[in-house]
Amino acid sequence: MGLLFLSAHEGRLVRFGRVTDPTWRPVSGSLEDLADDADWEDEIEDRPGKRLDRLLDERARRAGGPPMYLNVNSTYWRSRTQARVLLIASDSGVMSVIGVGNCTTQVRRSWAGSAVVKLTDRIPFPEPVPLVTIVETTTPTMRHVVQRMFNEEESRVIPAKSLQAIVDALRPILPGVDQIMADLPAFPRRGKFPLNRLARRDASQTALRLFDPGWRNLEPVSTPPAPTPLALRLESVASALQPTRPPRENDVIAAETAGFLDWDAAGHAFNGWFLFRSGERQLLVKNINFQPEEPKTGADLVYVRSEPHSVVLVQYKLLQSDKGSHEYYFRDDGRLASQVDVMLKFSEMHAEALEIDPLRPTAADEYRISPDIGFVKFVEPVQPSQNGDQMSMPSGRYHPARGVLRMLANPTKGPGGGDRHVVSQWRSLDGETFAKLVRDQWVGSIGDVTRKLFEILELEPGGPVYLAVEEPQRSA
Repeated sequence: MGLLFLSAHEGRLVRFGRVTDPTWRPVSGSLEDLADDADWEDEIEDRPGKRLDRLLDERARRAGGPPMYLNVNSTYWRSRTQARVLLIASDSGVMSVIGVGNCTTQVRRSWAGSAVVKLTDRIPFPEPVPLVTIVETTTPTMRHVVQRMFNEEESRVIPAKSLQAIVDALRPILPGVDQIMADLPAFPRRGKFPLNRLARRDASQTALRLFDPGWRNLEPVSTPPAPTPLALRLESVASALQPTRPPRENDVIAAETAGFLDWDAAGHAFNGWFLFRSGERQLLVKNINFQPEEPKTGADLVYVRSEPHSVVLVQYKLLQSDKGSHEYYFRDDGRLASQVDVMLKFSEMHAEALEIDPLRPTAADEYRISPDIGFVKFVEPVQPSQNGDQMSMPSGRYHPARGVLRMLANPTKGPGGGDRHVVSQWRSLDGETFAKLVRDQWVGSIGDVTRKLFEILELEPGGPVYLAVEEPQRSA
């Protein structure tokens, strides 16, 4: 455990949940700023036009509210440190312990002598406990040690003996301190991530990344409502076309959900659908993992946007490397070529739609910079790094389907004489550029092509497909 020193303002946030800014004026009819506080999104069920004050007064399900990020001395915070901390802040000019919390090192820049820690779960004490009172109650043998740590005001992980001295001093002042500390949630478990599941994880993360720039802070809505009619319609197209097909057995996907970031279906999913909210829009995501058939779309991720309607298809492939080499390559077994052909079929339909009359009066959001609606992300076979308490997105880049077709037609020879493709030699998009192009509707299907895709989304691949449906939030 450790000590985390907060500013007076941060201390008030911990104690009271929020601090009102009387100068803030939201844009009329929007939920500006709330979109940045992803941990509060579960609570926002009203549409714009309702009183924002009441929305802001809602407490987040997570103890204490959205995460807080604090700069600390990197000398005392190693990479990937997870620590329960006593929270210390000024209260009416008196330094006090105001509560307990969980924090994790997010970024460590030892050359600058600083680190950033993320304070997540926190529980305030019923009343602040002044540091001077704790020091006076500490045993004489530990008093000077505790006093020195308090005087230095350096956030740090402290030795067990020092912690015990502080907690022993707190008990007579705050009898419930042990229970308060026990009420803090446990840290998520860390471990090696199987490389053969990187593509699956990437698909789920990409869905969130296409939805919102602050995707890392999004969390699924607890006990979500039933999926929207559009999501259910897209999921049930195959059943409607094949009424004799056996019922889908793993809608709950309890075991498979572990591949969808780190959330369990229990309490977070409705028949396998996870719901995320940001601002005025919401995202429904489901891992479809059923019959061993070739996908009708050629994709592992089908991202569907409503109002305006648009579809983007993404296929994921894991790269290989020779032993002792850091040059990654892809060797096609014929499957990628066929999957790209399927995606290109829709891209060609899309190109025809774009060329019907390029100057025709139409909605501004129908302009696209490319007819490609299909992309392939080649994932590097590298264990994802741990960014604090979050696993980073698998490394790799996005290639338009037409570019992949050219690459497949021009292989290079490996040491053994076999054909392979060094994907780094071909033009590609980094993850954020690709996500922004999708979010801003520079790529994706339009018009009749979108309607056609809606009709044939049978989603029956030999492995999981993530179906992501983005829509405006609706009033109940």
